[in-house]
Amino acid sequence: MSLTDELQKLEQLRQNGTLTEDEFTRAKSLLLATPAPTLEVNPAIETQLSQLRHLSELERIDREWSIERRQYEVVGRYGRRYVPSTGESLATILLGGTLGTLWTAGAIVVTSATSSIGLQVSDRTIGAYLLPGVGILVILISTVFGLSRFIIAQNYRSAYRAYQQRHEQAAAAKN
Repeated sequence: MSLTDELQKLEQLRQNGTLTEDEFTRAKSLLLATPAPTLEVNPAIETQLSQLRHLSELERIDREWSIERRQYEVVGRYGRRYVPSTGESLATILLGGTLGTLWTAGAIVVTSATSSIGLQVSDRTIGAYLLPGVGILVILISTVFGLSRFIIAQNYRSAYRAYQQRHEQAAAAKN
């Protein structure tokens, strides 16, 4: 019977009138003064328990990382989730910037060439602004998209390093 059970039993006896207030106080004091029995633990069991605690801690760190890693994932083509790389991000910026620049330059050449050969395309027409605007839009979109992926990739790297340090510290704590 546990200490709590014994105290509850004394309280019931006091409430029923079986024990007086003084008897209850003495019995309670005696019960609280009695040292709790100590259990001897087998050293082999203690070692196994320590190993299980250690493995449990490592698994907890890995589970937490698995959950944290998801916040850095993006959805790619075909719905596949992955963590973007800095190289992919920079390639997106460079490729989009190059294509946008080429489009803009080509659009400016085409719109200025049509007015020089006598076609009625003035600088005020929608096409004169729209075609180069598409190129500028491509540059802006690819830059924003690439930079956002670059930031995600950098944040992932920092978080992954922190996870590795936590894991290494937990692994070293066993030794």
